[in-house]
Parts: sequence; structure tokens; C-alpha cells
Amino acid sequence: MPAGAIGYIRVGDALEVLFVSALIALVAAVAWKISRGGLFDRSTTRILDWLAAAVLVAGFVRQFVRRMGWNWVVSGLGWDGRLPTPDVDHQFVPVYLGLLVVICFRFALTASQRMVRDQSGLV
Repeated sequence: MPAGAIGYIRVGDALEVLFVSALIALVAAVAWKISRGGLFDRSTTRILDWLAAAVLVAGFVRQFVRRMGWNWVVSGLGWDGRLPTPDVDHQFVPVYLGLLVVICFRFALTASQRMVRDQSGLV
């Protein structure tokens, strides 16, 4: 097996650890903002925007790098590499669901921020 292919696979593993750490930090930042009473702050929706982008990057970039390494291994071994692949790989389902939850929560906060702004000073 080529050493570069193993390097790509290891870089994909390292990216996974890095991106999961970033996702945990961003979710913790949102939880911290909510616990401090900043649910309807503009900065909370910005953190959710970063979280949505991080979910996309964590879901696709690491898999892309890792797959490049495995393709290099397959070609180095002389295989044709033609395996049937499903339309939606099962490892991307959590990415889609996580992104859906983050985006729905972000849009709900955006709508509620308008309501809080309109109601400020009335109570």
C-alpha cells in the first residue's frame, strides 16, 4: 500500500477528531448562552450559523479525505474499485439530521427574536 494513501486515511481520522471537538465546543457555546439568558441574542443565532457550517464540514470533508486514501489503496492493489454504492450513504444520515435540527432551531430563534424586540417595553 502506498504511504501517501495511509497518510490520507490518517488525516481523515485526525480531521474527524478535530471536527467533533469543534462541534462539541459550538454546542457547549450555545448551551452556555442559553443558560446565561441569551437565548434571544443575535450572537446565539451567529453561533448556530457556525454550528450548521461545522456540521456540513464535519460530515463531508473528513469522509472525502478518507475516501481519497482508500481509493488510492484500491488502485495501488490493482482492483478496479467498482463497488455498488447506495444513493444516500448511511453515514451521512446523522449529518442531514443534525443540520436539519440546527437550521430549524436557528430559524425559530430568528422569529422569536423579532417577537422579543416587538414586545420589549410593553410588559
